[in-house]
Amino acid sequence: MDFLILPDREEAARLLPDHLARSDDEMIRHPSGRPWLLGRWEPHELTVVTAGARRLVMLGPTRIDHPTVERVLGRARTLHGLDAVARSLPGNPYLIASMDGQVRAQ
Repeated sequence: MDFLILPDREEAARLLPDHLARSDDEMIRHPSGRPWLLGRWEPHELTVVTAGARRLVMLGPTRIDHPTVERVLGRARTLHGLDAVARSLPGNPYLIASMDGQVRAQ
């Protein structure tokens, strides 16, 4: 698995070189529609949770209670509001959030 995380900014999308996007790359977009995650991963390694204009991605093997995580994502006031989700994840996935124009990755 390899991936690139982009901020939710127009200039980031413009700076993304065309040659970086290989034909076998996957792309996930920010809720704004701008490119967010670009890379390669297996389908079973990807978990996506959306709550309104917020999106949370876990890359790597893990299990979640989808409705609970969706509720936490929707209620979080800041990216730090996702700390409980990060601590509760089994396995060792990457946690990547796009929330109100900001990005968190760990």
